[in-house]
Amino acid sequence: MKATLLVSLVFHALFLVAQPFYFQVFDTQDGLLSTDVSCLLQDSKGYLWVGTEVGLSRYDGYTFENFTTSDGLARGRITEVVEVADGQLWVLAQKGISFYDGTSFHPIKFQEDGIVDGYLQSLQLMPNGRLWVGSNKGLSYLDRTNWELAIEQKETSLFHHFPASYSIFDMNFDASERLYFGSRNHLIRYDGTTWDTLGYTSDLKYEHLLEIKLFEDGRIWTGTSRGALLEFSEGKKKVLLPAFEKKQHLSAIIEKEKKYWALDEDGVRIIEESGAHSTYSLYQALGVKLMACMTKDHEDNIWVGSTEGLIRITARDFELYPTLDTLAPNGIYSLGERPDGTVLAGSNQARLFEHQDSIFKRINLPEGLSTAEIVGIFYDREGALWLPTYWDGIFRIKNGKTTKYWYNEGFSPGADIRFGFCSTTNSIWLGHNFGLSRLTFDSNEQHQFKNYEGLHQVGFNAVAELKNQALWFAGDDGLYFLKEDSIQKHPIFEEDIRINGLSVDEEGNLWVATLGRGIYQFKITEQEKLERLQHFDTKDGLSTNFLLDVIADDLGNIWIGSYKGISVLRKKGDGFHLNNYNPQDGLIEKAYQRILFHKDQEGTIWAATTMGLMTFKAENIYFNPVEPILNLDKVLVEGEAIDWKTQELVLPYHKNSLSFEFTGISLKNPSKISYRYLLKNAMKEWSLPSQQHKVDFNALSPGAYVFQFIASNNDQVWNSTPYEFSFEIQPPFWQRWWFILTVLGLAGIITFLVVKQRERKIKEEARERGRVNQMIAELETRALRAQMNPHFIFNCLNAIQECILTEQIDAAYNYLFKFSRLLRRVLESSAKSLIPVAKEIEILTLYLELEALRFDDSFEFEITLDESEDEVEDIFIPSLMIQPFVENSIWHGLLHKTGDRKVTIDFAAKKESLICTITDNGIGRAAAAK
Repeated sequence: MKATLLVSLVFHALFLVAQPFYFQVFDTQDGLLSTDVSCLLQDSKGYLWVGTEVGLSRYDGYTFENFTTSDGLARGRITEVVEVADGQLWVLAQKGISFYDGTSFHPIKFQEDGIVDGYLQSLQLMPNGRLWVGSNKGLSYLDRTNWELAIEQKETSLFHHFPASYSIFDMNFDASERLYFGSRNHLIRYDGTTWDTLGYTSDLKYEHLLEIKLFEDGRIWTGTSRGALLEFSEGKKKVLLPAFEKKQHLSAIIEKEKKYWALDEDGVRIIEESGAHSTYSLYQALGVKLMACMTKDHEDNIWVGSTEGLIRITARDFELYPTLDTLAPNGIYSLGERPDGTVLAGSNQARLFEHQDSIFKRINLPEGLSTAEIVGIFYDREGALWLPTYWDGIFRIKNGKTTKYWYNEGFSPGADIRFGFCSTTNSIWLGHNFGLSRLTFDSNEQHQFKNYEGLHQVGFNAVAELKNQALWFAGDDGLYFLKEDSIQKHPIFEEDIRINGLSVDEEGNLWVATLGRGIYQFKITEQEKLERLQHFDTKDGLSTNFLLDVIADDLGNIWIGSYKGISVLRKKGDGFHLNNYNPQDGLIEKAYQRILFHKDQEGTIWAATTMGLMTFKAENIYFNPVEPILNLDKVLVEGEAIDWKTQELVLPYHKNSLSFEFTGISLKNPSKISYRYLLKNAMKEWSLPSQQHKVDFNALSPGAYVFQFIASNNDQVWNSTPYEFSFEIQPPFWQRWWFILTVLGLAGIITFLVVKQRERKIKEEARERGRVNQMIAELETRALRAQMNPHFIFNCLNAIQECILTEQIDAAYNYLFKFSRLLRRVLESSAKSLIPVAKEIEILTLYLELEALRFDDSFEFEITLDESEDEVEDIFIPSLMIQPFVENSIWHGLLHKTGDRKVTIDFAAKKESLICTITDNGIGRAAAAK
């Protein structure tokens, strides 16, 4: 860029007065396709399109991307670029038309259309969809349907032509969609049916009309090929800007801040509402020739195209004084002010200047001030001017009398004065590299120096006086204050830190500018008590932590000077908004060694540096409220760019490294744009502000992500809504839901089968255990029967034999009958494991009857069955299970008893059990055991 060199030229041009604009020139060295610029457009995405003689360049604030015929543009100089509602661009070249779909350019091919035989010069798209083209042979237009067919490359004749013998350089349309254009010496309007001539210029010999601007009140402004600006209103013609003797094309008219900018080949002419106008020759200021086009971007920057490059014009917020570059080539070392408000500036070689009529003039000083730098300018309460200097001592000038005070009157040899200050008590304070000194006067103006002890190793750089007359001092190793005529170091800082500047705001808070630690705000609660309120450094957006000076303005803003420029903590509600300013905002471009602030009686702040003088007023500095326009430029997967605009981005698991390149377009001062980004599902917090606009994410886990970013403009205004881009990284097949469900399903089936198999095995084992237990029980029963039955049978046969021997034939027959029945029942049951309860009762009855017969009916028996439980009849039990217990009751209980003897057998069903109760009134188990 040519800014560094050319801006300095600006300051020496234009009558050597403070320049209100900052200029920046771009050419091929900056990446521009060609220096011959012919048209300009900023699109809705913020890109600045620059038409040149050989193609088109797109500028995003950082770089130029260039396009030529090899990219699909039509041949010839680019004469117009128009954006339609859907963001599509139409590009008019001298020999054809092309359109841009957001990715690439496509030329439109026409057959049998005479439009391509001429030079295409202007393009206009009306709301009704009609595309008008002006050429050196007349007017032509495409209807919406036809230009949609043209996009589809239909090889047909689509244009409607209105041939003419003159060139159409510019067109415009009003709210009624009536077309206005200029011809040679004519202003013409076309409403779709009728052609009306609204005015002539032939009497003024202004030749062609090159620019048409319409106003809502019906006025029409036109620029001519000889630089005149005309107004047509209600049939009347008015010359707003006179023509030049030679051709000086007035090719553009724009509105900015209620003023109108008219561009001719030499520069711009700014027209006030009152009609007054001022001229700025860009040729004289920048050395560039032949201005051809002009536009205003979203942030009110003015862009001018010329035959020697692209020029950006921005308002200069900070005024510079080029005259001092010559008068004080080594810079300004001090600032002060007369009681009447006249600002004074001191330099080296004992040069003192006063500000009069917007310029500085040198003041003749008394003899004795010859070579030293004037490092301080202040007045005491008696109206005397004080000029502390290096090497030459301290001078007091009053009523034409000059008094000189030497260092040996109170200073150590070689002391360098850093500041001078007169307190409200009329004490003169001098800070130097060997400490602090105070100069006082008595009623007879007899002076006395005092050097404060213990400070000879400390340098002092600044002083601040509070409303209560308390004094605070900035030292090389910390903060000091005056207490009872003693200078004491405050313990607010735990370690030594150099303080370069102090200032007290309207609320009485003390601001401390440090070298390396940023800036602090302290509330002074008592004479020597400090309460830290706020601290700002680079983490908060400050351009550097190495600060040189600080000053509070009348609006509550805090201005900070550093090697990197000027920063401001702009008062905003209960807090501050931090802005940084650099040379592109109008500051001095050369590196300086020191900056010193001074606020005059009108609230204007002056900044003196070793490379010149700047001044500004807080309320006049433009604050840019426009958020940057966010664009995602590239998405790279595994290092390769992909087409992410046309489809949703879904990536396989092994392509999980992505890079994003993005831009926040703010053309006011792109060097100050900062970015923050966030990747949802991978980051918990937004990144810290940075000027990097590319970020890499490696080895991302499978999942859904949203990449977001925001940007801040030159005044640190951040986007309120982030740009969002969603993408997904699919998991490997073994992590996908269907695979997991399949595995879970199979696992479930296998588990189910295993459980079922286990259940079957358990049941089989239970059945086997039951079968074994049953077999054991059967064996035990059979064994029991094998033991009991022979005994019982033997007894029965003996009883029958006894009846026969005693000739009790009837009894023997009865006994034998019952015995045979019992034997048959036993034999029938012995082959079965289980028999019904009824069968068991029948066997027990026969058994008891036989036993009763044997013992002469000496006992009674009773068998009962719970008739309320019908289920008892369906219950099966092991055969002869009860008989051994009944036999035991008879033989061991009843037969040893005399008298009434009885046994009762009761069967009852309870829930799922059969309970058999055998009751006898025998002698009992204990007696039977004896």
